[in-house]
Amino acid sequence: MTREEFHENIESRLTEFALNHKSDSRIWSRGKVVSRCSSFSFKLTPYNLLPENGRDFIKKNGSEIIFGLKSGFVFTKKKIWILNWSHKSLEKVDIARIRDFSFISRESQGSVWGGDIKDFFICGEDKISWNKLFEFEYDLIQELQELIVVAVNDYEKILEKKSRDQERLRGQQLNAAQEDILRELDKNGDGKVDVIEGGDFDNLLRKHQAEIIQIDKSYIQQFVQVSFYIKKKKDNIQVVFEEISNTPNQDVLRSYADVLNGEIHAYNLVLFHALTMIASLIEGDLINFYQIHQKFDSLNIFDSQHQKEVSSKLQSINEGIENLIGAVKDMSNTITQALNDLSFVCEETNSILDHHLTAIDSSLKTSNILSLIQVHQLHQGNKNTRSLRE
Repeated sequence: MTREEFHENIESRLTEFALNHKSDSRIWSRGKVVSRCSSFSFKLTPYNLLPENGRDFIKKNGSEIIFGLKSGFVFTKKKIWILNWSHKSLEKVDIARIRDFSFISRESQGSVWGGDIKDFFICGEDKISWNKLFEFEYDLIQELQELIVVAVNDYEKILEKKSRDQERLRGQQLNAAQEDILRELDKNGDGKVDVIEGGDFDNLLRKHQAEIIQIDKSYIQQFVQVSFYIKKKKDNIQVVFEEISNTPNQDVLRSYADVLNGEIHAYNLVLFHALTMIASLIEGDLINFYQIHQKFDSLNIFDSQHQKEVSSKLQSINEGIENLIGAVKDMSNTITQALNDLSFVCEETNSILDHHLTAIDSSLKTSNILSLIQVHQLHQGNKNTRSLRE
């Protein structure tokens, strides 16, 4: 049920009520309400939102009036207006907010019609100034209370059910989206994100350890630090991957998926250039070697304290994962920006690297890792283009 349908339902109930009580002199038809209000002057309320006189009121609301009560109640399908004859004021209540029509007794200096004066009439959250004519309309007011409150309660139950249904659907859609991302990144379903294994770097380093020592033994320590960096980055990828299932909504899920894809891309870039750096050093291609070395040095990969700090925080459940995701994203973006502009990658370089990988019985091909890097770059470029168009 929409809000408009609710108001139509209220209008139907009130119209039926008026027809059932048309012979009751306390019930005023729409025409009588219009006639009485047209010659009535009202004071402005403290909110200065209501019409200044009866003619303005009828001009703005006359077509919506269903009926009224002699005491000053005017009923429409959306609002209850209370015309306070004594204080020359006009008040209103939204029907959808009504919870209870009840009288509150309060001791006073006198009495009217043999009963205590009741100073306020409670309608929803609004206190309506007492009108002595309410005393004679109490039975009508009770009947109207039941009519309206039942309709409001029914409407709220429908809204609550609709909200529960929407929440259940949202949860189902979120779960389906999470499963899609998990399957895409973990095709074999072993619970671990599929990334290119970094073991080839260690194997290549061990094979050429003696040759590297002859060139400069300090490179061994630097390459070991690169190996540590690669392993920690892979661990961080797994931590973010496992958080995919805990994302509370689609926006956070998309954010985590973007961060995860960016981290995998950065991992592939570091691994590819780390392998190329060893192959270039062994082959005596010092230009390529030092180009990569300089980039790695600028990224503090040889001094991976920053990577260790991020890893430590990601592993700690006491840290807010949402805040740490930003640190991971920033690091990935820095790596991507630094390594994407290395333009020396060519067929000859790739062929040399493939030769060294084959020598350690690696199943990895440079074409495979380059394909993953290029696919991500193409996807990112397309996404940026769409953002500019939007």
